[in-house]
Amino acid sequence: MTKPEGLHDPVLQWAIVDDRLQSVSAFAHLHPAKRPAAHCPICNRQVILKLGPERAHHIAHHEGDICIATQPETIIHLNAKYHIQNVLHTVSTLFITQKCSNTFCENERAIEYVQAWDQVETEWPFGPYRLDVALLRHGQVIGAIEVEVFHPCEAEKIAYLNDQHIPWVEIQVTPEFYTQPGAWLPSQPLAQKGFNPGLVQPWECDACRNLRERGEWAKDEWERKRAYAAQFKVLAVRYVDFYYPSGKKYRNIYLIENKIDQETAQVFFTQLQEVGSERTIISTLPSSFPGNSLETLKGRLKEELIAIKKKNPGWLVDNSRGWMKAPSSFHPMMYLHESRYPYRYDTWDGKNWKNGFEELQKKTPSAVTNPPTAIQPRLPLDSHLPAAAVEQQPFDGEYTCMQCGKKTNDWTTRFDSKTCLCRDCSNTNTGRAEKQNVGEE
Repeated sequence: MTKPEGLHDPVLQWAIVDDRLQSVSAFAHLHPAKRPAAHCPICNRQVILKLGPERAHHIAHHEGDICIATQPETIIHLNAKYHIQNVLHTVSTLFITQKCSNTFCENERAIEYVQAWDQVETEWPFGPYRLDVALLRHGQVIGAIEVEVFHPCEAEKIAYLNDQHIPWVEIQVTPEFYTQPGAWLPSQPLAQKGFNPGLVQPWECDACRNLRERGEWAKDEWERKRAYAAQFKVLAVRYVDFYYPSGKKYRNIYLIENKIDQETAQVFFTQLQEVGSERTIISTLPSSFPGNSLETLKGRLKEELIAIKKKNPGWLVDNSRGWMKAPSSFHPMMYLHESRYPYRYDTWDGKNWKNGFEELQKKTPSAVTNPPTAIQPRLPLDSHLPAAAVEQQPFDGEYTCMQCGKKTNDWTTRFDSKTCLCRDCSNTNTGRAEKQNVGEE
């Protein structure tokens, strides 16, 4: 069994025998005395056939003969060209690999590149250049294969082939390309380094196409939603928290908004809606409504919440947060941010919902020194009760400010035993919002 040739000891495996190029392995079965005369395909000198079991079958020049076919790079280049020429004589279609047009994708496919040749030659003259392997039909070049070992094909040669509209392909080879048992066969696509891009349509793999289409759909959907949202002007927003006897809690967000004509600013209607995974319209008033649309819709939400409470008497409904003006960077889901907009009740003991701040007040009623104000919710909902009173609450020790995250005992608003607003943060929009919405309806 022959030993595979390595990159550092290449040997030429082809010779001219009986006036044609042949692989020297074709004569390995013959006794040395019966082997035919062989000549170097480059210098045409007679050479020695080396067909032993230790190395790959090859030819050797006689001592003193000088030939470029003894140079390692030249040997690999010649072996690859002769191998391609030999195997392409048996077929009439050349397949190459084509990569996905997405720069970062590694997917590829096999495509038919050149077909129906009747002659394969090496070092074929074509214009001012010679083609490593030329595919011919009736003596005319219909395809070219350029073989790279260490040095790529000249840019001028590639430009000339492009100008002549020749389907060329450049491949990079190592001895493994033509050495058995893994030598390249024309049934396999030729793994190209480059080819004539003007003769092959760009190809996008299924994965990239699906990803692009999903991205385009998402962009179109975003534009559609943006255009739709631009028709509305939010007048007021509020959130209401619901606490269930099961120990679960949920927050509903409500909006009152005008639908307007963007060009004339004409109001078409005013609507009250609940915002969740989907938007639910609760009530709509036309522009011709004779009363105050904003206040009327606020009243209708109050009626809606009272009806919910009557239907579900076991629920706690935190109706203490009043209507707020929507900020410039408004998105309704921002009110789901618990650290900025905390739930009033944070603990379910199996029977009742508890407020950690209230529990602390009960335990240390005499510990009030420089006390802050805190917002007390009205639960259960009762529409005729007065607004929640502002009460003094106890505080001791250092806690983490829920707005800026620093440890402090210089605070203004206390929500429970673990969260507060320090004096610095009381001047922020959040701090002012906490204070100005106390007891609003």
